[in-house]
Amino acid sequence: MIGALIRTVRRAEPSVAAYVLRVLPIIIIPALIISGLLAYIVSALGVDAGYDDILSEEIPGLSPLMMTIFTAVSVVILAPVIETLMMAAVFWGLRKMKLPYWGLVVGQVAFWIALHSLQVPIWGIGIAWAFFIFSIAYLAWDEKGGMGQAFGVVTLLHALNNLFFFGLTLLPEMAT
Repeated sequence: MIGALIRTVRRAEPSVAAYVLRVLPIIIIPALIISGLLAYIVSALGVDAGYDDILSEEIPGLSPLMMTIFTAVSVVILAPVIETLMMAAVFWGLRKMKLPYWGLVVGQVAFWIALHSLQVPIWGIGIAWAFFIFSIAYLAWDEKGGMGQAFGVVTLLHALNNLFFFGLTLLPEMAT
């Protein structure tokens, strides 16, 4: 089953929209399962994962609404753009090491696990699947249409993924 998902992600189509609609559930559904299992395990062990610290950060002088807007722009627009630029740089470095295809993917995922774990250790595990798929998508579109297309497709996938999960964090607030 995972092999079929990977083949789907590796098949860059002429239509970016069709590709994104096909691949986005491949990112989100497993990520929801992984995040849910991690939350359950961490809770069962009585460990503070540290997510509350991230979600409760405030910037002095910003109203709660402005803070939400600032966070949304940061998470949904800035992070995907910056992280995809970083992904291009990491691939460049990994290619200089003459790694095979799966070495490039694993190297990229390891980089993102380490980077995201700096802020919240368990977060690195939570994002591993998404960056696994982003890496495969980047390589597929880089091969098909070059770095510009790879950058655009992965940034879009990343932004939509982050929008989905950011929306989930807002649901409890909207219910009150």
